[in-house]
Amino acid sequence: MQAGTWIFLGIYLAGVMVIAYFGSKRTKTMEDYFLASRRLGPVVLGFSFLATWLHITFVMGAPTLSFLAGYGAWTIVPLNIIISIVLCFWILALPLRRMSGKLDATTLPEFFKKRFESGRMSVVSSIIIIISLFTYLGAIYVGAATACEALLGIPYIWGLVVVTFLVVIYTSLGGFFGVCWTDFAQGIIVFICLVVVFVFSFAKIGGFGGLHESLLAQNPRLVQWPLEGGFEGIFSIPFSLILAFGFLSAFSSWAETPAVIRFFALRSLRDMKKMILVVLFFVAVFLITDVFIGMVGRTMFNLETVGNPDLILPLTMKEVAPMWLASFFLVALVASGMGAIDSYLLVLTSSLTKDIYQGAINPKVSSKTMLTLSRIVTIVIGVGIFLVVMKRPTTLLSFLAASMGMLLSSLVVPLLFGLYWKRSTDLAGVTAMIVGFVSFLLFSTFVFGWGTIECTMSAGPATAINILVFLAVSLFTKAPSQELLDKAFLKSKPLEAASA
Repeated sequence: MQAGTWIFLGIYLAGVMVIAYFGSKRTKTMEDYFLASRRLGPVVLGFSFLATWLHITFVMGAPTLSFLAGYGAWTIVPLNIIISIVLCFWILALPLRRMSGKLDATTLPEFFKKRFESGRMSVVSSIIIIISLFTYLGAIYVGAATACEALLGIPYIWGLVVVTFLVVIYTSLGGFFGVCWTDFAQGIIVFICLVVVFVFSFAKIGGFGGLHESLLAQNPRLVQWPLEGGFEGIFSIPFSLILAFGFLSAFSSWAETPAVIRFFALRSLRDMKKMILVVLFFVAVFLITDVFIGMVGRTMFNLETVGNPDLILPLTMKEVAPMWLASFFLVALVASGMGAIDSYLLVLTSSLTKDIYQGAINPKVSSKTMLTLSRIVTIVIGVGIFLVVMKRPTTLLSFLAASMGMLLSSLVVPLLFGLYWKRSTDLAGVTAMIVGFVSFLLFSTFVFGWGTIECTMSAGPATAINILVFLAVSLFTKAPSQELLDKAFLKSKPLEAASA
């Protein structure tokens, strides 16, 4: 197993370096570095969206949930497909791509700045993104390094070194082009592995009938749906919390800035529609195969023998697949971790360089200087997070939930109102961002418990307060100018022609 794994890993690393080299040759300007000058197609961007959203935490987390809950885990499939894909693209992605094209915005803070004519909204949103994503990125670093430790048999610190070195190099050199093509390769690898392991699992267990009988023999509750009590007695936490975490996971694509930035990078609205179909198909396959494999694992292992439920995916894979495929899959799991790190790293860089330094401190800085500065900042952030997580944290899931909760509670409401409500004002946006962010922290600290998975539920009341504040402040402040509204909302014939 070890020899085969290292061979596949070596081939993968060589491929990533080749992509980084060609990416560096095509990265000449700031727009190249952060959006690949909108030259990437819907298939590549669709896979990049998936690699950013369905990273190693989700790839290994969904089987863990189905291992513990049985049929109850199927609730995450419709939740994520309907909310994360269909509604996200329909309500958020299409209008965001249309309006960002009119305003010539390449990042989310820049969109806020131009949509509301407000430099302070750009700065405040950038600060929130930096705080939230720094925490989130640190957790993914640890997850990827832990995967290297568990799957490749190397110490945690050396796994961290491998992940940091590789991601920092290809992200700083290749920029958005290198990130997206690497995500595409990683997504293909993970997709192939999940489908093949699903086929082997399906054959070994005897299809859905064999799965049902095996789960029923272990515990009748494993074949019940949540509303029938499927989670009772299996989880030590209430179903309401599971449902809250499921909704936060589903809505995470609305709040995850690295995923949202893919909408800015599309060439036209026509490509957006193609990207929807690509993402919808592949995310359905990802979720169905991932959840099914976890249930198959429950028929082979129990809570006592498996030890750590988070390892049920690789354990099941080793049980049902041939050795060469198992080695290939181990590399795929490590790759899925890197597929998220590069995207978050690039967004943190854009927030610091383009939105804060160029947008608020030195607007006249040259494009060449900005490109060099962006590459340096990418390296500094990557190494900085490495230093922070050298001593492994212990509460990764709560960190991930807190990061997504902060983004969802502070940025999504101003973004949606900015896209749909002409009466939205910049003061309302700034106030709502700050109030939503602070409300999430207060609810997490004093009501649900900071540093626990229960802090997930803070996103609900914090977002509700955010909506009320945004509406109230907008109605009691001066309406935006008609010139700004015309620029943002009136149809642009060239854009519509390109997107037809």
